[in-house]
Amino acid sequence: MKLNSIKFGFIVIFSCLIPFTSSAGKLKLSQVESPHFTLFYRGDKKKAEEKISLLESFHTTQYSRFFNKELGDKITVILYKDKKEYTKVTGVKKEFFAHFESTDKKIYSNSQENIGAIFHECVHYWLNYNTGGDRVRLWFEEGFASFFESPEKKEDKSYEFGRPNWRQKSLQGKWTSLASFMQRVDLREEHDKAQARLFFLWLSKQGLLESYINKYIEFLDFDFSGIDALKEITGKNIEEINGEMKLYSEEISAI
Repeated sequence: MKLNSIKFGFIVIFSCLIPFTSSAGKLKLSQVESPHFTLFYRGDKKKAEEKISLLESFHTTQYSRFFNKELGDKITVILYKDKKEYTKVTGVKKEFFAHFESTDKKIYSNSQENIGAIFHECVHYWLNYNTGGDRVRLWFEEGFASFFESPEKKEDKSYEFGRPNWRQKSLQGKWTSLASFMQRVDLREEHDKAQARLFFLWLSKQGLLESYINKYIEFLDFDFSGIDALKEITGKNIEEINGEMKLYSEEISAI
């Protein structure tokens, strides 16, 4: 299995305490900044500095693999004190770990959350910034974002992406033919989200992840489904690719 590995450094430029107005009233959030991020947080300063360092390194090592457009503004991330405060202030469902709000272009989570959940939301921000927000199919956006949600830390402190995670179990016995799946406009079931992630795991294993992202975006004006882009980069028909992906899913589910 091909894995993507990155090593993180440590970058923090600015730190201060500011008042922040939210739906729960005026909360005092501290602030740290890096070249590409502004992080508002409630909680431990050291953990916030560690998180912004991880986010900065994630962005600098991964963004340019898939996109050429330079960011105009820093990415704003707001971390509430804990999961309870995050849920109460933002009004999201309790099963949410983090989310990207397309209306204000901010990422929301909590200071205790795993960094992978925020990596996931960074990808939503990247896609929104590079495609206009509502042009890509949901399976593409969720599958690509979830590819990065379970980083594995190695002894040298680098992270690897591209391993199966907890989603895979829900896909067992629930495969949808690729031609049908790629035409969908929603992801109602957990096994649909698992198949979307599996799609990008397979691309990574084939060494095609970057080329597919680039080709999908290039073809957006005439093919929202991504089928033409997939056929072009693989040189195969959709039925053949479907068979290979389904077999790959069965193989990793058996591990």
